[in-house]
Amino acid sequence: MKDDLSIIKQIVGLFNSTGWFAVLIETLVILLFTACANFFLKVIFNGIRVFLKANKKDREFHWYIEILKMLENSLPKALWIFSIAYVAELICAHLKLSIVEIISAIRMVAIIFVFAQVTIIEVSKLEVDLVDPQKKNTPKIDEVTIDILSKLLKAIIYTVAGLAIMQSVGVSINGILALGGISGLAVGFASRDLLSNFFGTIMIYLDKPFIIGESVKIEGRNCVGKIEKVDWRMTTVRTEDKKQVFIPNSAFLTASIENSSRLSHRVFSEEIRVLCPDYKEVILLIRDIKNFIKEHKEIDPKENIGIDIIEISQNVIRLSVKCFSKCTDASKFGKFRNNLLVEIAEIIRKHDLLLA
Repeated sequence: MKDDLSIIKQIVGLFNSTGWFAVLIETLVILLFTACANFFLKVIFNGIRVFLKANKKDREFHWYIEILKMLENSLPKALWIFSIAYVAELICAHLKLSIVEIISAIRMVAIIFVFAQVTIIEVSKLEVDLVDPQKKNTPKIDEVTIDILSKLLKAIIYTVAGLAIMQSVGVSINGILALGGISGLAVGFASRDLLSNFFGTIMIYLDKPFIIGESVKIEGRNCVGKIEKVDWRMTTVRTEDKKQVFIPNSAFLTASIENSSRLSHRVFSEEIRVLCPDYKEVILLIRDIKNFIKEHKEIDPKENIGIDIIEISQNVIRLSVKCFSKCTDASKFGKFRNNLLVEIAEIIRKHDLLLA
């Protein structure tokens, strides 16, 4: 019992000493300062938010607003990490523990991690906002570009954060870079396909031969379908029979790509067989069909309109009808083609002729 009382007295005496009192006061001051700083930060960011709302800027897309969101989410966490680590350093210094440098390293790692994590989250949110814009003035960027830029930014953030964390824990970055330079040649030979796919992805971003949702035909791959996804290594295509085809991005460095979603016109080209005992009547028929096509609202009159006789046999004349439609949508063009064929058949009937 006496031993227990003596231990309690020693502990009380320890905390009543001037050193511990100073540490306690400094700790309270630091924590109070951190709480006040976070409060003022919250007031400042709320004031900015109210100002933006009053000027209707919150309904518009601005890059500085996205940066402010990132700072609003990261600064309070970084302040608390810094303060708690500083208090831990004070206690360790007073106890004469040799872990002050370790705590300092942990503090830097935590702060770097917080900023990296918040930046990654904001980049992901920004990617969603750009793909499906809900605000005015949102930049119009295709999904492939957004996807590649997002992945590139995240890779840069992870790399920079990783190097900074290694530097903060005492790992020499110069040594790592030197090692990377020496082993670069071996890695290059081992990852030729990976590098080819990476450069293929960069070329897709720079040249923009297609974007997500467009219909393409890739020569040499016997692949026709819609682009579903573009990753670092491969592109996913959904074929007409709903199969998924995965094509390495390196293929696009040399492959010929036919993009049917970027047609300026669709070609109407049909062959018509007409029973015509009077061959001279076919000249009038050709004239009337051509005049009708020229005046059709879905036909571009600036493009060539060709109605030619392919063959004349006994009572049968083969005609070739070719023109360019302004309707580029595949489903709408099918409906247009059917209507145009019926209208041409009606013109043939008015000339008292029959289809063979």
